[in-house]
Amino acid sequence: GDSTLVYGDTASYTYHDSGVFEVEAIATSTQGCVGKDTETLMIGFKPLSSFTSTPTQACKSQFRMPVVAYDSLDNFGNLIGDAPANAWFWSRNGRDITLNMGNYNEISFNDTGSITTANLVCAHYYCLSDTVTKTIQAYVCPPNARIDSISYPYMSKKYDPSIHPNCNVFPTLPNNINGSTGANLFRWNFGNDFDSTAIGGPNFKGDTSTAKNPVYQYKYGPYLKKKDGKVYIRLIAINDNTTIYNACGYCEDTVHAMILISYADMKLVTTDRDSILIKDICQDDTVYFWDSSFCTASLTTWGLRIVDSVSLDWAIANNKPLDSVSLLDTIIVPHKSYYDSINIERNSIRRNVPVYFPDYGVYYAYLYNADTIHCGRWKEKLDTFIIEKYYDTLDLRMDTLRFVVYPRSVPACLIPSPVCARDTVIFTDLSYSPPPFEYLKIKNYLWSSGGHNDTSAMPKFVYSGGGKYDVALTVVNEKDCDSSMLFVDAISVYQISARFSKSTDEVCNKQLVSFRNNTATTPTISTLKYHWDFNGKDSSHSRNTSYVFDVDTSQWVYITLTVMDSIKGCTSKYKDSVYVRCIHADFNSSDNRAACPELQCYFYDQSSKDSIVSWQWDFGDTKSEANTSALKNPSHNYAYAGTYDVRLIINDFIGCNDTLIKEAYVQVNGPYGDFNVYPQSGCYPLTVDFSCDFTNVDTLMIITGDGNTLISDSLTKDFKFTYQNPGPYIPSMRLIKWVTDPNTGALIRCVQNFYYYDTIWAIQINSDFLTDSVYCQNQSVIFKNLTDTFNGSIYPPELFNECLFFWFYGNGDWDSLLFDGATQYDTSGLFDVTLRATIKGCTKDTVKTIKVFAFPDIKINFTDTAACDSVSVIFTADSLTGEEISFDWSFQDGETFNTNPVERLFTSSGKYTYQLKVAFINPKCVKIYNDSINIHAWIPPSAEFMIQNPSGEDITDREDIGIKAQDAATFIDQSLPNDGQIIRWVWDFGDQNIDTVFTNENRTHQYSTTSGIVTVKFHIIDEFGCESEIEHFLLIFEALRFPNIFSPNNDGFNDYFYPLEVSGFFLDFEMIIYNRWGGIVWTRKCKNENCPDYQKADFWWNGKTTSGKDASEGVYYWVVTAVPKSKFTKFILNGSVTLVR
Repeated sequence: GDSTLVYGDTASYTYHDSGVFEVEAIATSTQGCVGKDTETLMIGFKPLSSFTSTPTQACKSQFRMPVVAYDSLDNFGNLIGDAPANAWFWSRNGRDITLNMGNYNEISFNDTGSITTANLVCAHYYCLSDTVTKTIQAYVCPPNARIDSISYPYMSKKYDPSIHPNCNVFPTLPNNINGSTGANLFRWNFGNDFDSTAIGGPNFKGDTSTAKNPVYQYKYGPYLKKKDGKVYIRLIAINDNTTIYNACGYCEDTVHAMILISYADMKLVTTDRDSILIKDICQDDTVYFWDSSFCTASLTTWGLRIVDSVSLDWAIANNKPLDSVSLLDTIIVPHKSYYDSINIERNSIRRNVPVYFPDYGVYYAYLYNADTIHCGRWKEKLDTFIIEKYYDTLDLRMDTLRFVVYPRSVPACLIPSPVCARDTVIFTDLSYSPPPFEYLKIKNYLWSSGGHNDTSAMPKFVYSGGGKYDVALTVVNEKDCDSSMLFVDAISVYQISARFSKSTDEVCNKQLVSFRNNTATTPTISTLKYHWDFNGKDSSHSRNTSYVFDVDTSQWVYITLTVMDSIKGCTSKYKDSVYVRCIHADFNSSDNRAACPELQCYFYDQSSKDSIVSWQWDFGDTKSEANTSALKNPSHNYAYAGTYDVRLIINDFIGCNDTLIKEAYVQVNGPYGDFNVYPQSGCYPLTVDFSCDFTNVDTLMIITGDGNTLISDSLTKDFKFTYQNPGPYIPSMRLIKWVTDPNTGALIRCVQNFYYYDTIWAIQINSDFLTDSVYCQNQSVIFKNLTDTFNGSIYPPELFNECLFFWFYGNGDWDSLLFDGATQYDTSGLFDVTLRATIKGCTKDTVKTIKVFAFPDIKINFTDTAACDSVSVIFTADSLTGEEISFDWSFQDGETFNTNPVERLFTSSGKYTYQLKVAFINPKCVKIYNDSINIHAWIPPSAEFMIQNPSGEDITDREDIGIKAQDAATFIDQSLPNDGQIIRWVWDFGDQNIDTVFTNENRTHQYSTTSGIVTVKFHIIDEFGCESEIEHFLLIFEALRFPNIFSPNNDGFNDYFYPLEVSGFFLDFEMIIYNRWGGIVWTRKCKNENCPDYQKADFWWNGKTTSGKDASEGVYYWVVTAVPKSKFTKFILNGSVTLVR
C-alpha cells in the first residue's frame, strides 16, 4: 500500500506512518496465470485522551450528559500528540455509556442515583489510547425499569417436560419477572395486539396490566402469525415522588422484552411410497406422513403422534389416563428453520416421516409444534431433544388426520386330503376379514399348488404326481389389501405307479419266468394289494411271483399287474408280455436194419421249422468214438451187433430245446459181447482175470496184447492170465458167428472184435533215496528221492506222474505230498526212514537207517567287561563234544573272528550282541548261539588345572611372570569328569610336597625350599578307578637383599651378615667380603641343588676373617656372584656393610 513490494508466500512488513493502506497480494502460477486480492489495512498512532463534561440531573429515560473529548489537542486545538483520535468510547464499570459518535457526545447510564466518574478511551485507526478516568457530576432520577430473563424463568428440575406437563402449552408469564427499582407504579403491555378475537376488535392494542407482577397466559391468535411469533412485552415503571422520593419529581422508564412463541400453520398429508396422496392403507404397509406446515420460529421441533382409536376409546370408556393409550412411535422431527428478515419469507418444512403399521385399525395422527419457548430441551444442552409425553388437544398449533389401516383378509380354505393322483380336487374358500372389518369382501383369488394356478373362488386341481403339496392362497379384498398364506403339506396325493420287471422277454415253453414287483408309491403306502393275471389263465396275489407258461405253439402271452390302495382305493395297472417259444423234435431213417455188422445208417431231421439252430444226436453206440453228431442230417456206422436207442435234441436261437428218443430204433444182428479185466494194474508179474459176457457166439477168442491168444469153442466165459513182463497192454475179445444173409440167403461168417476200454499195466518200481551218515537234532533234514525215470526206477516210465510217494521218517512224522522227504528230528538216536512208492496198486517200500545226534549246550565265557578307556575281552566257547569243526564269531558292529577262543577290543561302552556259528562233523549241522554282552569302556576323566599368583594372574606355563620364593601359588582344578565322578585329587607341587585330597577344592601351596621353573603334576582318579594326569610348570623368582650393618658380638641378635630377604635358591653361589683397601677378608661358596642353605647360620659371614680373627669395626664391601635356578645366567650383587661390635 506504500509502493513497497515483498516477495514470498508470506510477508512481514513494518509501516512507519499511519493511514489507510490497500494491501494487494498478486499470485502467479507456473503457467503464467495471475490472481489478485486486496485488503484494507488501517495503521494508526497512539493518541492522547482527555475530556470534559457538563453537570446533569434528569430522569433515567431522559438523561443525556454532554461530553467533549480533547484527545492529542491542547486547549487551543493544537496537536500535541502523534495523531488525533478518530473514535471515542466512554464507559463506566465496564459498560458502554456512549450514545453518539464523535468527540462531541452524550452519555447515559443504566443505573439511578449519583454518578461521580466516567472513563474514556479514544483510538486512531484502531490504535487505542490509555484509559483516562475523570470526575463528573451526574444524578439519574429513578425509576429503573427491568424485566428479568424469561427464557427459563418458570422451569425447574432441569426443564424435564415430563415433570412440567404445561411445557408444551402456551406460556404463562411468571410472577417474578419484574426487576424494576425505584418505581411505585407500573404499566404492562403484553404485545398481543392485532388479535381481532380479543377484546377491542381489530384496533386492539394488546392486553395490559398495572400490577407489579401480573400473571398472564398467552393464547393462540393471529398476532402470532403477524409477528412471526416474536411477541414484545413492554413495561413502564413510574416514580411519581409520592411514596418514593424523586429529586426530579415525576419520572418514567420503559423496558421491552421479546419472547418467542412458535407459530405454525400445521398441515399434515399422507402418501404412499410413490408420493401419491392416500387416506387409507393396508395392514403391514408403510405410510409417509408429510409435514407441509409453515413455521415462524427460528428454531422449531415438530412432533408426530399416532394414536390407535381402539385404544383411545378404551381409555376414555374406562376412565384411564391418556398416557395409557396405545401409541405408535412418537416421532419428534427436529428442524432448524431459518427466517429471512429481509424478504420476510417463512420456511416450509418439506420432509416425510415413514411409519410402518403392523396392525389394522383406525388411527389418528397428530402433527404438533413442540417448540414452545425452547420447551423440550435441556438448558445446559440446547441441541438435545426430549420426546414430549404430554400435549394439549386444544392447542390450535396442531393438525389431526384420521387414517384407516384396513386389515389384510385372512386366507383360509378347506382342502380334501388325501386324494389319488389324477383325481380332480375341489378346494373350498374359507377366507375372511377380521372384525370390525368383517364386511370387507374378497374380490380376487390366486391359488397355487403343484405348479398350477387358479383364480376362482372354488378352484379345481388335478395332481399327476404323488406326494405332499403346499397350497398357496393369495386373496385381495375390496380395499385392495392382499394377503398370502402358504399351507405347508396341505394335501397328500397318493400316486401308485404299478411296475414289474421280468426275468426274460422271451422264454422257452414250460420254463419258469420270475416277475419282480417294482411298484412305486408317493408317498410310501404300506396298505397295498396286488393282483397278477397270466394271459387270462391263472392269477396271483403275492407281491412278487413266478409262473410257467405251457403253450402248444410259439406265441405272445400277456401279464397284467393291478395294484390298489386298500384305504383310499387308488389303483394302478401295468401290462407287459413275454414271447413263449414251443418247438418239437422228430427224425426218421430208411436204413436202420442189418444182418451183420457193419451198418451205415442215415438220419433225417423232421423237427418243426421254428428257428432251430443246433442238433444233438446220440446214436446209442457206446462202443464208437463217433457216437454223437451236431449235423442236421447225419449218418453213423454201427460196427457192432446190437440194438440201439437213438436220441435227438434240438435247440433254437434262445436256447429252447426239445428231446425225442426212439428206443431200439437201429438193429444190427450178429455176435455181440463185452468183457472185463481185473485187476487192471499191479506189480509184475501181474495175474489178471478175464470175465466175458456175450450172445449169439460160435467161437470166443481173448487176445491178451502181449502176443498170447486164449481160444474157446465152448461156452467158457472166464480166463486167468499172467503178464510176465512190465509194460502196458491192451487186450481184445473176438467173437465169431455164422449167420444167414437176409438178402441172399447164404451163410456168412460174422466176426466182431471188442477192444478193452482201458490199458492193463504191469508195473516195475525200484524205490530208492539218498541219506547221510549223520544228521543234526532240531535241524531240517532233506532226503533226496531217486525213484524217477532218470534213474530207471519206474517202468513203464509214462506212469511216473501217477506215482504216489509216502515218507515215514521213524519219528512219528510222515508225508505224502513231497517228492523229496523233509522232516526235523527233535531227539537224537537211530531212526528207520521208509519210502513207499505206489502206482496203480503196485507198491514198493525202501527202508534206511539214519543217525541223529544232539547239539551240545555250548557255554560262552568271557573275561572282565569293564575297564578304562578300552576293554579287551576274551570269549571262549566251552562244553564242547569234539565233533565241532569250525567256529565263526560275528558282532553287531561288523567285527568277525573264526577261532576259539577269540580276543576282542572294545573302545566304547554299550550293549553288544554277537553270534557264534558252530559247524559239526556234518557240514549241514550248524548251531547258532546268540548272546549279548554289556561293555563298560569308561572314558577316563580329563585332568586340567590352572596356577594363579597372589595377584590372581594366570601364571600357568608362563616364563615371563611367576611368584617369588616364599610366596604361595593357588592351584585351581579344571578337570572334566566324563563317565565317572572324580573322587581323588593328587597334587605333586614339584618341591617334594604331595597333597592328596578327596574333595574338589582349590589348593594353595607356599614354595620355601626351591625356586626356578618348578613342574607341578596333577593326578585324578574317578569312581571307576580311571585315572588322568597332567603337568604344568610355574616360575619361582630368586631375590637377595642384605643389611648395611650388623653386630657380630655373640649377643644372639644380628651376629651374622644374613640376607634380610630370603627368596629362592641357586645352582652356584659365592660371597666375598672385601675391606676398603680391596683385600679379601672372608669368602664362602656352594654348588648344589639348594644353595645356599638358609637354615645354617654359620654359612654366612660371622665378622671374622679367613684366618678366624675378629674383623675390626668399619665399613666392608661385599660381592655375591650366583647362578639362579630360574635363569641360567650369572648375576652379580654388591654393596657395603658396616660392622660394629
